[in-house]
Amino acid sequence: MAAAVAAFGAEPATRAAVVARRGSIAGVGDVSVVSWNILADCYLQQYDHYPAHGLSWQIRKTMIVDELVTAQPDVICLQEVEFDVFDNELLPALAEAGFEGLMQNDKKRGKDHPVGVATFWRSNQFVLEGACHRSRTMTTLLKERKMGRTMAVVNVHLQGHPRESQTRVKQLQSTLAELCRKFNHQALVVTGDFNCELRASACGSYLAFGAVVPGVVEWGFEVADELMRIPGHGYSLSSVDELTSAPGNGNAGNAGNAGNAGDAGDSVDPSDVNPADVQSFTFCAHPGRPVDGLDQLWYSPSALRVVAQRALFGTDQERLDILRMGLPNYANPSDHIPIGAVFNWVVPAGSTDGLTDLPDLAAAASAAQGGPAATSQAGGGRGAEGAALIGGSGGGGGGGGGDGTAGGGGVAEAVAEAEDPAGEAESLLMACPMDDVQRANFIAATEEIADLPKKGKPTAEQLQRLKEQRELKAAVLHSVSVEARQILTRVVELRKKAKKQSLKQSQRAQQEKRAQAKEEQQRKHAQQHQHHQQGDQQGGQQGGQQGHQQGERGAADGAAKPVADGGAVEGAVEGAVDLSVEADERHGPTAKKAKNGPAGGGRAG
Repeated sequence: MAAAVAAFGAEPATRAAVVARRGSIAGVGDVSVVSWNILADCYLQQYDHYPAHGLSWQIRKTMIVDELVTAQPDVICLQEVEFDVFDNELLPALAEAGFEGLMQNDKKRGKDHPVGVATFWRSNQFVLEGACHRSRTMTTLLKERKMGRTMAVVNVHLQGHPRESQTRVKQLQSTLAELCRKFNHQALVVTGDFNCELRASACGSYLAFGAVVPGVVEWGFEVADELMRIPGHGYSLSSVDELTSAPGNGNAGNAGNAGNAGDAGDSVDPSDVNPADVQSFTFCAHPGRPVDGLDQLWYSPSALRVVAQRALFGTDQERLDILRMGLPNYANPSDHIPIGAVFNWVVPAGSTDGLTDLPDLAAAASAAQGGPAATSQAGGGRGAEGAALIGGSGGGGGGGGGDGTAGGGGVAEAVAEAEDPAGEAESLLMACPMDDVQRANFIAATEEIADLPKKGKPTAEQLQRLKEQRELKAAVLHSVSVEARQILTRVVELRKKAKKQSLKQSQRAQQEKRAQAKEEQQRKHAQQHQHHQQGDQQGGQQGGQQGHQQGERGAADGAAKPVADGGAVEGAVEGAVDLSVEADERHGPTAKKAKNGPAGGGRAG
């Protein structure tokens, strides 16, 4: 394995040393950690590529204990530990070597859930201050006996199904949230079997960036958008492994992939595997199917600095034999390779005792998330340093303080509060600490692709363009600093919000336009109706006056005739009939209603 660097922070001036796989790491630095999935005996029946007599638990247990005792680490994190094996075999054996230990207190322990994680620590160096037990993780709070510094160690064995990326991230989120809420601590180590690749997983993105960023591909599938809404953890974490690509975008160095016990991987013929292309891997359950970064070790760079990393293989021939034969084999009692690193405590500038101004990570992480700090342990409150928003100020953001804390938890809240997300995104992008080439590449990697369908399958050209954009964005994120990654993550979220706002504004404008058109149409209809009513009323009044006048003339003409001839009655009737005919011809039904008035007037006359 390549020498360790701070993968997501500034690269150290000198690279860490590499310690032999089966050598001692005692005295190399201030504190050393080894993590190993030891392959529970109850799961061994799935392996048939190695003679059964060489895989008996007694042989494998002896090899495991011997390697751990020889390595002499300060902290040991084991996964797939059977509960009775811990009580009756591992704890007594390691206690003789000066270790104390704690087994995960899993409420589901039984035939269906026979294993858990176990953490051991040197009893002359650390004292156990507290612990948190969850279904897939266990956190131990270890306090130095000499200096009094406190280190939280999170031992994980995350969900194994390849498609359960959301479950794995939630297991990390709930674990770190509980730690932040319950215990003050000055250093943090997260290690174990993550059941996903370091370089291509939502978990890698979550731990590196504080939240899952867009475009993560895990086990060949792009993770769902829901993962980007999982609350951030508020810590600044780095991986001890040197990464050749940003987490979430894969690594060409793998010869095949694997998920739960390797079931998700594409089978690779061992004769087709080029050993020179597979230099680093921590899992190889079957010949020709290695997986790199399934076992991971993360740490808080504000308190710890990597000084050495444990080699994965004793010799190069051992690596070649693993690729050809798979694991377990004659030299490796598990299907996983143990990983480990040695750290020195970071001594703050101006400190004389190594403790002055060493930040409380719980307070800082909690402030970055906008929540309350841990209260169950005594400790200083340095959360204000981690509370500033990236590109602004406030208590709910995912920014980073001078103590090295950087929170992804406040990104969503900060985006939600932005009044002008598009403008703020562009301002942040221009102010982001990156060079012009990186900025231009980020813009190219995030620009919208023309005519990309919202539903349905994109064209071959569009798919190729999407792939190129993902690779370009991965390269940019890997090349910039932690602060720049946090800012660019916020830029992406702000742009999404701006797009949604633009869509809502467009829809609202269309609705308002339709409402105005409807209102104008109703107004015109009302005017036309009023005009018709006025016309009808005027026509009726004119017809009534004319009929009345004609009726009077007819009555006068009839009165001039002799009464014997009935002239008055005849004339009045004729006048009324003439009026009715004339009104019908001019005004239709409205005038017909007026004819009775004049006729009555005639009769009265």
